[in-house]
Amino acid sequence: MSDFLQLRPEHAPVKGLTTWLADGLRAAIRAGRLAPGVRVPASRVLAGELGVSRGVVVEAYQRLLDEGLVTARAGAGTVVSALGAAARPSGSTTDRRTQAGIRLPVPVPAGIRYDLSPGVPDLSAFPRAAWLRAERAVLDRSAAPDLGYGDPGGHPSLRRELAGWLARSRGVRAEPDDVIVVSGVAQALALLAQTLRATGTTAVAVEDPGSRGARDQMAHWGVRPGGGRGRRRWGTR
Repeated sequence: MSDFLQLRPEHAPVKGLTTWLADGLRAAIRAGRLAPGVRVPASRVLAGELGVSRGVVVEAYQRLLDEGLVTARAGAGTVVSALGAAARPSGSTTDRRTQAGIRLPVPVPAGIRYDLSPGVPDLSAFPRAAWLRAERAVLDRSAAPDLGYGDPGGHPSLRRELAGWLARSRGVRAEPDDVIVVSGVAQALALLAQTLRATGTTAVAVEDPGSRGARDQMAHWGVRPGGGRGRRRWGTR
């Protein structure tokens, strides 16, 4: 529980335990490891974890209370105050990744009845009931080992079914080992782009208009997407 302090009992000084603990709590608040509104551990609990007397913890909490970094109220315990966030250095978040350079889906403005944004499916049409029935049916037949980590290429039974479906519906001759089951479109595009790069392909043709997310994904992996006239299928050049 006290990992947020990054303090170890074996490193505690012989004298000045209260200052040692108060400094650790103050640093945790300023670094954001203790966010505003977070309740700090009870003095008895923290004392037991750090191997110090409860009086040391109580006095450390009192110092932070005097500084306004925490608040204390009967029945609510000691809670980090909003002033704790204000005490953080102004440049503490400059190394965080921001979304300024990432093109994300634009939220639908209020009053829009139908969202016709490209690349956004009709999420309200997701077959929730059918999905739950399928999950229950699979879980009823699954053994305990089936719930662990399996083949990274996909469950063998699923790949066998997919290989058969491809033969029946698409006329594709494929063995189960030829099929890779991915977790989503993003992973599929990442694997595709990396495979193309490995063979020397650095540009692909994509549908125009098409999925902005697909273009960004391919570009991220070093394959330049380019649009053609009309609707075109994936191709390489």
